[in-house]
Amino acid sequence: MIKLDIVSPPLVAPTKLVVVNPTNLDVIIPPLIPPLIPPLAPPAKLEVMPPLIPPLASPAKLEVMPPLVPPLAPPAKLEVIKPKKKVNRNRIIPYREVVDFLKITGQFAPALQQVVERKVAAEAARKDKVRVTTPQLQKAFDTFRHLNGLSKARDTEAWLEASGVSLETLEEHLEANLLISKYKDKLYKKVATNKKYQNSSEVKDTVRELAYQGWLKNELK
Repeated sequence: MIKLDIVSPPLVAPTKLVVVNPTNLDVIIPPLIPPLIPPLAPPAKLEVMPPLIPPLASPAKLEVMPPLVPPLAPPAKLEVIKPKKKVNRNRIIPYREVVDFLKITGQFAPALQQVVERKVAAEAARKDKVRVTTPQLQKAFDTFRHLNGLSKARDTEAWLEASGVSLETLEEHLEANLLISKYKDKLYKKVATNKKYQNSSEVKDTVRELAYQGWLKNELK
């Protein structure tokens, strides 16, 4: 198929324009009048004027001043002090070690002697019908607590636990003390018959102790 190009007729400069007005009069308009003001010439090339104020010079390289106050030295390494281990009061120590210690330090023989003497004296007092009443034992117990600063029941319980002694053992110890004390009184009455010595408390205590020691010496032979 042939493609047809659209050919536009050449433009002809109009000589006059015919305008139909309501009065059907022909008005002849002359050709365009050239403009009275000539066209402006193209602007000349603008020259860049130098700035009135010279540009600031580039800042000089700043020198870092050393600090007026010297930096703090790094803290020394702290040593963590570990708390000391608490002593375990419930640690079990064989009696053998205790006995060996007393023997080496010379304390075993005197302690054993005192235990034997108390045992013999308490048995002799019971055979001689010496008795300790409950109020007397309670009074001795209260005195013992007072001398050891055990004013409260919990203090006494703590002392018993720390000492490893039962309440029954403490009562037996206090009862033996009372039996021996009463037995000394009986021995004194048998020996000290002189009224002069009976009126002196110091002599009485001395005689009691001498009578007791004399009796004890005979019993242990």
